[in-house]
Amino acid sequence: MSVYPRGTIMQWSTDGLTNSTKVRITDHNRSEFVTGPNRIETKARMWTGTLRKNVVATKNTYSCQWDMLPTKMSMLADYDPANPTLTYSAKEIKTFYENTTGPFVVTLLFDGAATTENVMISAFSYSVVKRSGGSGNFDFANVSIELEEI
Repeated sequence: MSVYPRGTIMQWSTDGLTNSTKVRITDHNRSEFVTGPNRIETKARMWTGTLRKNVVATKNTYSCQWDMLPTKMSMLADYDPANPTLTYSAKEIKTFYENTTGPFVVTLLFDGAATTENVMISAFSYSVVKRSGGSGNFDFANVSIELEEI
C-alpha cells in the first residue's frame, strides 16, 4: 500500500480515456490518497491438499475522502477566481460520479512526478453534514471515493 500525502494534486479527465480535458479535484480537507494492489487470482486446493494459484493480473485501487467539503466552489481553500471552474467542489464531484459510468483517466502529481492511470469508480459515498444558513446557500458534505484501475 502506498500513501500520497496531502498536497498531491489530483486531476480527472472529463472526456473519458482521451484525457484531453482535465479538471483539478480540490485538496480542501482531503485525507491522504491511498493506493494499494488488488490481485486478480484464482486459487484452489488439489485432491492432495496442495494449494494451486493462478494470478491473472495485479491492479491498483485508489481511495480518498474529504471531510466538511463545501458544495460551493468559491468556498474552497484552493479556489482560483481567475479560473472559477478549475477545481471541483463536493457538488461537482457528486455530479461527476452520477454522470460517469465508464472509465476515465486520473493523474496524481506529487513532487514533480506524474502518475496516470485509467480507472473506474468502484465506490462512492456522499453525505451532507451541515447546511449553511443565510445568503451563502451551500452545504458541507463528507465525500469518499474509490477508483479501480481498469
